Amino acid sequence: MSKKAWVSYAWADNDGGDVDFLAQELKKVGIEVKLDRWNISAGKHLWEQIDAFITQPGESDAWVFYATQNSLGSPACREEYYIALDRALKARSEVFPLIAVFPGKVDQGLLPAGIKIRLYVSLVDGDWRERIVAAIEQRAPLIEAGALEPYECTIHPVMQTPWGDVHPVEMRPRAGHWAPCFVGVPVPEFEKTRLLVPLYASIGPKGYPPKPSRNVGEVSNAQGTTSDYAYRTCTYDEECTPTRSLFAYFTSLPTEVIFGGSHEKSVFAVSLQGGQVSAAGGRPFPGLAANGP
Repeated sequence: MSKKAWVSYAWADNDGGDVDFLAQELKKVGIEVKLDRWNISAGKHLWEQIDAFITQPGESDAWVFYATQNSLGSPACREEYYIALDRALKARSEVFPLIAVFPGKVDQGLLPAGIKIRLYVSLVDGDWRERIVAAIEQRAPLIEAGALEPYECTIHPVMQTPWGDVHPVEMRPRAGHWAPCFVGVPVPEFEKTRLLVPLYASIGPKGYPPKPSRNVGEVSNAQGTTSDYAYRTCTYDEECTPTRSLFAYFTSLPTEVIFGGSHEKSVFAVSLQGGQVSAAGGRPFPGLAANGP
């Protein structure tokens, strides 16, 4: 027998059929969805009917809240949420699935405590259907974990400096260390990424790009090129670790960066096309020139 889920939402969020789409997709994976406009009878008290759907085991196996600025800011939806939470906990116990579904970002201050301490699912996640079904069926989601690269590369929000806005790009190993560590960009692009020197980078704690130095004399890195002259590089005689990152600063993002440990047999090449990080994998390491202008 298929599982049944009651879905609460703000009517404004279904103007373009988004809630209907959610219901359609859940039906495709075997969930019987109950919506107010499908299941609420005219002429009867709204909350009595909602209460029946939520508290009676034969009427629903879970309750789904379509969480948006509209629904979390709607007194009617919030009232429905608190009724559902109170009735469910009293009649169905704390194991009754209460699932918040987020189509996008929401002001965290609007989140009721009941949502904050329970499962919520983002529709941005490609596995959202399985996550909701697994929660309704009270089991672990059947999601195959993808392979992770041995490094992390992150584009941070634009940072303001006395020389203009820059884009910090963070690189670090997930395990092990890079020592010395370096970053490089294609030679035809290093001029457009110039800040204080041809290629500017620094070392800092994971997740926290340091402010670029105000004094060119404070820049303590070796500028050079790879031995095939394909990449302009910046090398630090320091190590990067899983908690200590290399940060490069660009006035405009290059199409690609290479980075890693300068004594390794390979480097990591990452595309930054369109402001999105995508792995290009490892490649034979051409080596760094000893010095370079």
